[in-house]
Amino acid sequence: MTAGPSARRKALLLCAALVGACAPVTSERLARLEREEQRRQARLEQLKDEIARAEDAATRAERAAARQQCKAQVAALESDVSIASARCYSELAAAEACRATNERRKTDSSLFGCTLGVAAAVFSGGSLSGLALAGCAAGYAVGASEAKECSPTTDCLVSADQWARAAARSRGLQGIPICGVGVEVDLVPGQAVGALVTEVWRDIPIAIGDVILGVNTKRVSSSSDLNAAVAGSRPGSIVRVDLVRGAYAGMVHVDIVYVDEPAADRGRPLLGVRVDDRRPVRFGQVVVAAVAPASPAERAGVGVGDVLVAIDTDAIASAPGAIVSELERRAWRASVTFRSSGGFKTASLEE
Repeated sequence: MTAGPSARRKALLLCAALVGACAPVTSERLARLEREEQRRQARLEQLKDEIARAEDAATRAERAAARQQCKAQVAALESDVSIASARCYSELAAAEACRATNERRKTDSSLFGCTLGVAAAVFSGGSLSGLALAGCAAGYAVGASEAKECSPTTDCLVSADQWARAAARSRGLQGIPICGVGVEVDLVPGQAVGALVTEVWRDIPIAIGDVILGVNTKRVSSSSDLNAAVAGSRPGSIVRVDLVRGAYAGMVHVDIVYVDEPAADRGRPLLGVRVDDRRPVRFGQVVVAAVAPASPAERAGVGVGDVLVAIDTDAIASAPGAIVSELERRAWRASVTFRSSGGFKTASLEE
């Protein structure tokens, strides 16, 4: 049976009513779903930020732990060096005391022999005067025969960096760690030799402990070199002195004076310092011996064999120990520059 117009009209009206009632519900639900999606996205971004902060904190903690481990290694090396130097000086002191005891024993024995010889000569009325000299010789010989054998003097008075190198090798390290950079460095001896200043007796920009490398481009490694470098200079004339102080190389200008005292220096042009002639100071290059993975040095492209040349903008001309001390003085807030065959590379120390 076919529906009439009135039935179709009722159906259309019912459909329209249903659509109108459903439309607001569908729109509200979509809006709610969109808000929920936005909240989920916001929470996701928050979680990402929290993860990033946690990873950053973990990285900082790892760096701090690595720094503390490095500092512990440096402290251990410093302790090893102190023990080695103390043992060295103790051995030298014991050897010197042994030799002094032997000399005293020889002297006492010789004196005793001389006394007996003189007494014999006196009692013989002078007829046996030769016994005095013979008694001295015999006494000395007896003292020498009773002398103890002293341990041989070994040249253990090496530089602190040589002791540190030996200590590093014993601990399985390739060199002395430079904390915060991620490298271990070693001192490769070079040709540069200087004279250690042990005394300064006038007001000049040179201090005890400085190492003079040259005067007016003339190399200096002893007092004779220093005297020759200033010979011919007039009083009041200015000379250029190249020196090393601590970890750095530098240059100062000093006026020349003539003095009357001490008598040995009378009438000679002098700089006003005294240097150690016993042991010239030899300098070299501070070379990278190892690079830690994921360290600032590795990220900067530093490799084994590169040369450490500067801290910040200050040129380095010293040994690893002095460099570590300088970085400690700067509270480890610095950048370190290395020279390689491909140019210069700079690594910033991590907090």
